[in-house]
Amino acid sequence: TLNTCWTHAEHMLNTCWTHAEHMPVVTLHPNWSEIYRGETITVRCEIHGGDTEWDYEWETNSIRKPPNQNEYRIRSASSSNSGNYRCKGRMKSSQHETTEWSDSVTLTVSDSKSYLLRLLFFRKSLQRVFIKWLQLCLTWSPD
Repeated sequence: TLNTCWTHAEHMLNTCWTHAEHMPVVTLHPNWSEIYRGETITVRCEIHGGDTEWDYEWETNSIRKPPNQNEYRIRSASSSNSGNYRCKGRMKSSQHETTEWSDSVTLTVSDSKSYLLRLLFFRKSLQRVFIKWLQLCLTWSPD
């Protein structure tokens, strides 16, 4: 029984170490939590540490489900892509060994109208900067 207990304890420690060492992280590329309808973004599940090969599982409350790969490229985003995304890894060599779930990342896909408003505001800001620069140039005189 001591040998069995030791084997069980060793397995528990290895499992615990595997979970701590291989914590998955969801990242967005580009790193914007809000994008606009029609834009492209990649949701990626990253698991660092060791030479382990992984199968990936995703959990999301968005209408569209990501495939079981480490990367999910969203082309021409729509509101159906909005939601929380989290992932976990399952070792290819041992299908019962998994990581914990990653923390969730929230992606919001906004209507393009607000994108146009932001673009117009940005253009107005550029106009103001250009006018200030022009005024400075016109009032500058070499001594």
